[in-house]
Formats: sequence, structure tokens, C-alpha cells
Amino acid sequence: MENQLQLVTFEQAKKLKALGFDWPTHEAYRFEDGEPLGVFMCIDALNHNEFEDTISSPTVALALKWCRDVKVIYCSAEFHGFGKYGKNPKYAAVYYIYKHGKEAATRFPALEMLDTYEAAESSLLDELLNVLETNKL
Repeated sequence: MENQLQLVTFEQAKKLKALGFDWPTHEAYRFEDGEPLGVFMCIDALNHNEFEDTISSPTVALALKWCRDVKVIYCSAEFHGFGKYGKNPKYAAVYYIYKHGKEAATRFPALEMLDTYEAAESSLLDELLNVLETNKL
């Protein structure tokens, strides 16, 4: 549905779990032999990462909030102008900054221009998860 917040992909969910994501969610991926069987919804929000055959599936917006609140990374996907002849708005995962301990903040340049805000958020989350994994944050 167009008026629903998008859920993280299965790959993003696996990375979030490995990085310690433990916030309750209503949705989760069920998997078998490492392959997703699909997303299911629970009435109660749970940390599905505690269970053997499920992985929590937060919305992309919630995963980005977790990056800001828990990993102390400022991140933003923003409107970035219009395409050719003023049509088709473009969005970008503009930048992200992270601070770890007493180290100085690091700023990264804008990512690619995308056609939807949701695509920009998801692209930003991919980049953040890679930074977190690479830098062991």
C-alpha cells in the first residue's frame, strides 16, 4: 500500500540483527535454511531476534531512528529538487555523520538521486549498515 511505511529488506533485517537491533516490532521475517519464507505480523510488538526462526522486520524509518538513537549516527533522506523541466521530484540520502567515542564526526557525501523518498531512505539505511559493519560500531 502506498500509505504504509516500508519494511526493511530481508538482507537489511539480517544486518540489523547482527548489529544488535533489539527493538520490538510487529512484523518479522520467518526463514528456513537462511532463506526468507515471508513476513508475518504479530498483534504484540516483540523482539523477534530472540527467536531461532525469525528476524525482526522494522520499518526503514524505525531502523534509521535506531541508528540515530542507539548508534549515535545523524542521518537524513531529503527532498533534493526536481528532475528535467521541473517534473518528477528527486530525493537523496543526503548525508550521514557518525561519532564513536571521542573521535571526531565524519561526514559522507550525498548518495545517488532517487525517484522516491522511500528509495532514498532504504539506500541510506544500506549505507549506514555497511558503515556500522565495516567500522564495528
